[in-house]
Amino acid sequence: MDAVSSLRERVKELTALHEISKILYSNQETYEQILLKVVSVLVNALQFPEITAIRITFGIYTIQNGNFKKTYWLLTSDFEVLEEKGKIEVVYLKEMPDAFEGPFLKEERQLVDSVSQMLAVYLMRRQREDELKKSLLKKELMLKEIHHRVKNNLQIILSLLRLQEGILGDQKSKDLIKLSENRVKALSVIHEKLYGTADLQNIDYKDCIKELLDHLLGSYSADSHNIRYELDCAKLPISIDQAIPFGLIINELVTNSIKHAFTESAGGSILLKIFCDEEYCTFEYSDDGRGLPENIDLTNPKTLGYQLINSLVSQIDAKKGFCTEKHGFNFFLKFSYKI
Repeated sequence: MDAVSSLRERVKELTALHEISKILYSNQETYEQILLKVVSVLVNALQFPEITAIRITFGIYTIQNGNFKKTYWLLTSDFEVLEEKGKIEVVYLKEMPDAFEGPFLKEERQLVDSVSQMLAVYLMRRQREDELKKSLLKKELMLKEIHHRVKNNLQIILSLLRLQEGILGDQKSKDLIKLSENRVKALSVIHEKLYGTADLQNIDYKDCIKELLDHLLGSYSADSHNIRYELDCAKLPISIDQAIPFGLIINELVTNSIKHAFTESAGGSILLKIFCDEEYCTFEYSDDGRGLPENIDLTNPKTLGYQLINSLVSQIDAKKGFCTEKHGFNFFLKFSYKI
C-alpha cells in the first residue's frame, strides 16, 4: 500500500472513531439502534468494506450486518461490562491477500480494539443511567403512594371532626372542633400544593396561601360580615420544611382576626405582605380590628392559638414581633429561607 493510500485509510479510521463517538455520546436511542449504527460505521472504515461483515454481541443483544457469517478470516475484540461479556467480530467473506501483518492490518486491529473499549465505557454508563432511572421511578411511585395515603388520612380526620361537630350540642364545643378542622385543612392545602407539583424548587405559595385564606373566610362566613383580606406576595422561595409551619402560623393569625377582631356590623380588613431578599423573608400581618385585650401576654400566652404560633415560629427559627393598638393588631416575622 503506497503512502497516499495508507493515509486515506488512516483518515477513514479516525473519521470512524469520531462518528462512533458522536453516536455513543449524543444519542438516546435503544441499544439495538445504537449498536447497528456502530456496525454500519465500522464496516465502512475497514480496507475492504464490500466483503467485510461485523457482529456485535452483548448480553441479550446480537447486532450484525445482514451478510455476516463466520469464516476463516476472523478478527475479534472482547470487552466486559459489569461482569457481562461482549464481543466485536469482524470477518472477510472471501479470501484476500495477506498483508505484512496478516489479513487485517495492524491499524484495523487497533481500530476494532478502540471501538471495543468505547463500547464498554458507553454500555457501562448507559446501564448505570438505566439503573438510576429505575431507582428514581421507584422512589417517585413510592412518594406518590405516600402522598395519596397522607391525603386520604387528612380527609378522614376532617370527616371525623365534621361528624363530631354535627352531633355536639353546645356552640363552644362546636367552635373548638372547627378550630381543629381548620388546622387540619391548612395542613391539607399545603400538603396538596407541595406534593401536587413536579418542581419542588418552584412552588407557587401565593396560590396556596390564597386558597387557605379563602377557606378560612368561607368557614366563618366572613364575607357576610364584611371581612376582606388583601394578599401582597411575590415569589416565596421557602423550603418544604418551612412551608407547613408558616402556613399554620397564617391559619392561626387569620382565625384569631376573624373570630375576635371585628364586630359583626362594622367588618374590617386583613392585610398580609410577604417579601424576600437574597437571604431573608419578611412577613407582615395586620388587621384593623379592635386589637388585643390588655391582659394578654404574648410572650407567655395562655391561649392555644398563640402558644402554637410561638412554637411554630421556633420551628422555622424566625424573629417575631407583635404590636397591638386600640384599633388594630400587627405581627411581623423574619426568617432565613432554605431551599
